[in-house]
Amino acid sequence: MKRTAKGILQNLFRYKYNSILIRNFCLTMVMVMAPLLVVIVIVRINLDTIVQKEISEANRGSLVVVAETLDMVIDKMFSFSYYLTENAEFGKLQVYGLEEVFDEYSEILEEQIYFNMLIEEYIDSVYIYMQDEEIVLSADRKQRIINKYTLSEMGDMTWKLGYDHLNVDKSYMLYPRLKRNFYPYLMTMIRPMSNIEKNRNGAVIVNVDMKKLSEYLGLKSRNGLRFYMMGQDGKLIYSNQVTLFENGAVMPEYLDILWTEEADGKIREIDGENYVVSVVDSENYDCRYVLCTPYADSENRLNEVSYFIGHIIVITFLLGLVVTYVMTVYSFSPIQRIINELDKGKQEEEQGDESFLFDENGAGNELQYIIGMVRQARLHNNKLISETENWVKKLNDAQMIALQSQINPHYLYNTLDMINWDAARQLGSGNSVSQMITTLAQFLRIGLSRGSYLVGIAEEMEHAKLYTRIIEARYEGTIRVKWDIDEEILLYKIVRLTLQPLIENAINHGLKPKRYQGNIVIRGGVVEDFLYLVVEDDGIGMSNEQCVVLNHELMENYEDKNEHIGIRNVNQRIKILFGEEYGISLRAKAEGGLIVRVITPKLK
Repeated sequence: MKRTAKGILQNLFRYKYNSILIRNFCLTMVMVMAPLLVVIVIVRINLDTIVQKEISEANRGSLVVVAETLDMVIDKMFSFSYYLTENAEFGKLQVYGLEEVFDEYSEILEEQIYFNMLIEEYIDSVYIYMQDEEIVLSADRKQRIINKYTLSEMGDMTWKLGYDHLNVDKSYMLYPRLKRNFYPYLMTMIRPMSNIEKNRNGAVIVNVDMKKLSEYLGLKSRNGLRFYMMGQDGKLIYSNQVTLFENGAVMPEYLDILWTEEADGKIREIDGENYVVSVVDSENYDCRYVLCTPYADSENRLNEVSYFIGHIIVITFLLGLVVTYVMTVYSFSPIQRIINELDKGKQEEEQGDESFLFDENGAGNELQYIIGMVRQARLHNNKLISETENWVKKLNDAQMIALQSQINPHYLYNTLDMINWDAARQLGSGNSVSQMITTLAQFLRIGLSRGSYLVGIAEEMEHAKLYTRIIEARYEGTIRVKWDIDEEILLYKIVRLTLQPLIENAINHGLKPKRYQGNIVIRGGVVEDFLYLVVEDDGIGMSNEQCVVLNHELMENYEDKNEHIGIRNVNQRIKILFGEEYGISLRAKAEGGLIVRVITPKLK
């Protein structure tokens, strides 16, 4: 080593700038460091454009999702208001007058309105304005009844201004306002209705709580995000910045700029801060959506990247100097060793000693070792590739199943809607076929929803009642269902799809042999620290011995390999979630029939 270092120094002093060491050092710096520095500078110059483009694309993607969801919300509001006025019961109201059929119509309103309020938490209230009688039917989320007010008694009247200015040619109006000029902030849909002579004589007013709508759209939890929904005239209809709708508030001038399509994909200043703006038009309604994402975080990151790149340039240059010097020295070292070995060989050759030509520890052994390691690594790599392909295939299969499970319910809902519209067109609105299809669609929408596996007992009961309503209509009253549920139990939650499979089991295995005739009683209540639900029928039942065997299976061997939902499936899900002490038990009735009892913990 000393001789090598000495030889390098001798060459440096002898050749100076013509030395291989110096030339290699300079060439390496030029070939490695110069391109690296050029790349770093180019990357920094284009970083702003790249980041802005990526943020703009991501922002637009988020806006498209929000726009589609908000269009769906407006669709629901429009369909809901349409149903309230285009049914047979409302026709009776127009013919006989409000006083004659109010009680009957109010029950239908309560059922439909509060069912929709239960599903759509952003709905604040629903009003039906009867212009000729100057009466308002009011349904509020805080109350469980339909109230009847005169215009002078109605506390919330800010919707009336929108109704009075509604163009006679328009089928609806979206109108922002404050409830009772105070709170909450509402987006109101006013849909006019006509009397028998086709003259406008009132409207359905659906009020949506803007703050709850922002939560539903996922906008409230995203800090700094600004969303605006504007009409084609540029007026603001909805925003997650609800303070814009305060009494007497003047709309900021930047809304006029954001409303234009030229703002799409650009960075605009709003209240002293830069935002990335995306603009899309609604596919179904005369409105435009604007989403503004703060650019400050990206600017801070760019500044941090700039500082980081500056440090990297300095550090890279210094490291490049050291590495280049070390590489050059070591690349020159073999040359010096070769020269020394040549000199040594020449001296030994002159002495007649050829032993220097052989090396017992030569490179051959290391080469064979490296070749063996390469072969071993290749075999191991092939094995890993095979295993990876197998896992990818399984993952693709699982993804296809998941995608199919998403497509099937969506396709089913659309098909039911098409059948419903066709039945209404051919048979008239309010026919039994449309009602049955509507009930089935509501039943499937709740049952196939992708929410939590725990639901409120009220929602579970509503789902089961939709099913029993279909069954009672199908068998024309031969199967009768009675509900005896303690109101205290409604405060708690239960495993999704618990009641409906048990009711279906009672019908198929209990009442089917009796030609689908009989009674089903559903009871529920709270006992100490657990809840109980009972489904009792007066069908053919089963023997005590059969009950003992089935109860043993439900207790000991409850894993159900069957894909169909039934008693075993419900029992298995309850035990998996809550433990062995909970689940389902059966008891035969002496007079015929079966009692199925479900025990679950008290969960809110």
